[in-house]
Amino acid sequence: MSCFLGLSTPFLRRRETGFQRDSHSAGLLRRKRQHSEVPPAHARVAWVKELLGRGGAEAGPGLRLACEHVRRWSLEPAFDTCALVRRLVEGKQFAAALRFAREFQLRREFPTTTLLHAMLAQKRYDGALKACGARCRSVDGEAGPGDVLRMMVRAGEHCVALKYVHKFGQAAAFPPAQLVRASLQGDLSVRTAAMLLKYVPLFELSDAFPREAILERAAASGILVHELAGGKLVLKGRRRSDSASLPPGAAVPVKVGSAPN
Repeated sequence: MSCFLGLSTPFLRRRETGFQRDSHSAGLLRRKRQHSEVPPAHARVAWVKELLGRGGAEAGPGLRLACEHVRRWSLEPAFDTCALVRRLVEGKQFAAALRFAREFQLRREFPTTTLLHAMLAQKRYDGALKACGARCRSVDGEAGPGDVLRMMVRAGEHCVALKYVHKFGQAAAFPPAQLVRASLQGDLSVRTAAMLLKYVPLFELSDAFPREAILERAAASGILVHELAGGKLVLKGRRRSDSASLPPGAAVPVKVGSAPN
């Protein structure tokens, strides 16, 4: 996994602009190709059925991809979309269920608060808070953002809590310095290092937790730290809990100045 952090110099901005232009052109060509190569209706239906029939480790990804294609190809008349979302819920793929319940216009059948309550029951605190607006008072109709943050801290998810303390303005109830200190216990993951490098300055804690000290801890934790021109950083490692789903050495870029979700 890789994280890109820091400020871009004019040189880097020029490179990024060129990269974005090339990416935009490639995206246009890809979309034109996809449009010209859209299979006939019967082949599209057959492909979605094949995805839905996958089992084992491919069952979950296959179901999500099937829902994606049903939506993209407007195949709702050919499939029971309510059954598809129900399968997502039964498979505890709550984030995907939230998305497709909205896109298939099934919020009455699958209320958002019910799905968020299920996420909290499964200790998916990050996903539940991510789905809520910064001004929401209740996450699932019962617990508020502060309640969920308390659950998150108790579960030891201190660095992720930093993100939501900032989002929901909960610094008074959850002192960021304490969260940073707890996040620095033990080895750092790439995600933890990226979160600290982003949120320590946002909470104006750089005097107590200097950037250089965080980088030293990251390096000591086995994370490769590369500094580019203008102070831009690249952090690379495979210490995230979900890195098992990525090929060895796979890089997941993060926007400049941000931390991974």
